[in-house]
Amino acid sequence: MKRNATIFTIILLMMAFSLSFGQAYTEDFEDGDISEWQQYRIDEEMIQAVDMTSAPSILVGGGDKVGYIQDLDYSYSGAAILLDGEVMDQNYTVEADVYVYENATTSAYTGLVAYADSSHQGPHSHGYYVKLVADFDGDNRFRLYNNQLDFSTFSYTFSNTIDASGVDKTEGWHHMKVVVNTNPADSSVSYQCFYDEIDLGTYVDDSDGNTYMGQPGVFAFQQNGVDGLAGYFDNFVVEPNSSSGLNHAEDFEDSDVSEWQQYRIDEEMIQAVDMTSAPAILVGGGDKVGYIQDIDNSYSGAAILLTGESTFMDYTVEADVYVYENATTSAYTGIVASADSSHQGPHSHGYYVKLVADFDGDNRFRLYNNQLDFSTFSYTFNNTIDASGVDKTEGWHHMKVVVSTDMTDSTVSYQCFYDEIDLGTYVDDSEGRAYMGQPGLFAFQQNGVDGLAGYFDNYMVYANSTSIDKPFESRPVTMKMEQNFPNPFNPSTTITFDVHESGETSLRIFNVRGETVATLAQGHIQPGSYQLTWDGKNDRGQLVAAGSYIAVLTKGSEQVSRSMLLLK
Repeated sequence: MKRNATIFTIILLMMAFSLSFGQAYTEDFEDGDISEWQQYRIDEEMIQAVDMTSAPSILVGGGDKVGYIQDLDYSYSGAAILLDGEVMDQNYTVEADVYVYENATTSAYTGLVAYADSSHQGPHSHGYYVKLVADFDGDNRFRLYNNQLDFSTFSYTFSNTIDASGVDKTEGWHHMKVVVNTNPADSSVSYQCFYDEIDLGTYVDDSDGNTYMGQPGVFAFQQNGVDGLAGYFDNFVVEPNSSSGLNHAEDFEDSDVSEWQQYRIDEEMIQAVDMTSAPAILVGGGDKVGYIQDIDNSYSGAAILLTGESTFMDYTVEADVYVYENATTSAYTGIVASADSSHQGPHSHGYYVKLVADFDGDNRFRLYNNQLDFSTFSYTFNNTIDASGVDKTEGWHHMKVVVSTDMTDSTVSYQCFYDEIDLGTYVDDSEGRAYMGQPGLFAFQQNGVDGLAGYFDNYMVYANSTSIDKPFESRPVTMKMEQNFPNPFNPSTTITFDVHESGETSLRIFNVRGETVATLAQGHIQPGSYQLTWDGKNDRGQLVAAGSYIAVLTKGSEQVSRSMLLLK
């Protein structure tokens, strides 16, 4: 038990480092620790955690401390920019409670910063960042713009004036949010902006020298020649973006396969069949497994079934896979990634990459696409991976692929695992490659009659490194926990879990620093289904700050968890 708690703490601490690996971060300033914050410019004043009473008004539920930034000596023309994270951070949401001014003297505003990189050489000034600010003076507007001011035209290369009609412009605390996404095809960046949960629209930065990655942060400015505006912020949250369907788990126990999709029209659909239908029983696999097969050889023996959207990037897909040894003719099963049937590859319609266990006479793994050039009978992306040293016994094995896109050139890396053994990382820079796409499952047998029967269980897809509930850290077989609902939530959320064997069990809520916030259940629990509600309060009955939390269900040496987001 002590060992598992230590592992969990380490995993939680890892969550605080970098959004480039899909991590989440929250800051409510209550502990006074601002060591993770960084200056955009040398010698800029550092952010401070000050008493809530120092702010112009109290933020209800904001705790005792708030963040404060100000260019006190006008060394940077009244602008204060403080940041968190790393300059390689991509595709994230940054939000915070912001003290918004109305009719502040001269030009003055506060807001959020995204994709900031002081080392990036913009066309008109050193460094590049984009900011969403509430500019409620005579113009009564929001502004989303960069810092690339052309003094010959006195205009910015990326600048949007957003109508503030219909929003509450009363001076005081308001909530601001920016959802940032980079398009790897051209490195343009979209910024979806929110104010008090009102969608202000999405704006695309394709300007000269734009940043396609960068740090998030906060911003305050006042151009009065003396000092800057005092900016106050609380409940600063940064989270990796994940499209609908990421962080998805499928064990087939409920027999619902409605979320699965065909790669090709009229392909046989995946089925949830009895575990006894598989060639062998998967220990801990439950009563059902997933089954795919091209039963009429309509697609040359290949069966491909997918989940999610073709816009998915930077995810991990893994599953328990029934692996065959010396199956008749060419035959194998495995995992699919970056699949997009509408993507025009150079040699065939659509594009996908698959990792398969090809344990026939060659005894190998193969990671390759479907772009077969019949003039050379070769694939444009094809890797043969030595299977020496792994267990090739026919039966159930675990396969995993970590998919990451390099935004600078749209190349895609595939890190492959088999039974927790790292098989290496392979980069797809082939012609017409897909730099995003759906994950899924694959089975194939080339015998002219039908395909190989593929069996799969415990299928998971999640944004890279966002989940601490990974089978390689812990594979619960006697309990499971559903994603809390609603999520995000305010003020309460329901957590549902199943226990299949009796035992000492606990359900606790942790913050991202690994500290216990609340204990919802602890004791000897009998088998059954349970629902518990967390009201957003800690064990002392106090409302906690907005941000990311983790619900952790523990029984003996087993542990399963779900990330949750509390909004205020």
